Amino acid sequence: EKKCSITVSEYNCGNMIFEGNPEGVNPGDVLCNTGYYCSVEVRNTVTRNSRARGFLIQTQNVLIENCEIADMALAGVIISPDLKIWYEMGPSSNVTFRNNKFINCCNDHGFITNAVISIQRAHDGPDMVSQNKIHKQITFDGNLFENCHVSILHAEGTDGLIFKNNSIKNCVFDAVNNKDRKEKILNIYACDNVEISGNDVDGVLF
Repeated sequence: EKKCSITVSEYNCGNMIFEGNPEGVNPGDVLCNTGYYCSVEVRNTVTRNSRARGFLIQTQNVLIENCEIADMALAGVIISPDLKIWYEMGPSSNVTFRNNKFINCCNDHGFITNAVISIQRAHDGPDMVSQNKIHKQITFDGNLFENCHVSILHAEGTDGLIFKNNSIKNCVFDAVNNKDRKEKILNIYACDNVEISGNDVDGVLF
């Protein structure tokens, strides 16, 4: 959960001096340097046969368009900060995946992967309990999901989630990969301003 914005006036060997007296900052809180956020555009690219995920998004202002993400052992996309282990970057905002193909993702039966698209509050695992919103404005528009045998979308802690005009083909529950879990196409937890429209599963609109 974002508490406040602060400005560092001086940094030396791990010691920071803040401007003013920021309220609500306590020992154990994590700071994210927003000056290191980069904008990303990826178009007309094929990503396949990875032992892990296709794209790990940990920044803002992202457009992934007309790409193919195929034969991934784990998720096609993970959107997640890492605030506990690697201390990489913070939450994401203004992220759009448009007109991409996700084919045979999450195909390693040795792992339990929660979805082809996984939007999480923390990189080390899903959190379906907290109500905090950390991501903003994430859109999946006009994508194809084919031969992916887990949930298509797992989303948590997002304000402004759009999943529209996507096509889902030959994606069925896989009892081997998911053991005794009952999967849904979309799993959404503690998200606000959600739009789900114009999608189809094997030709049936939802």
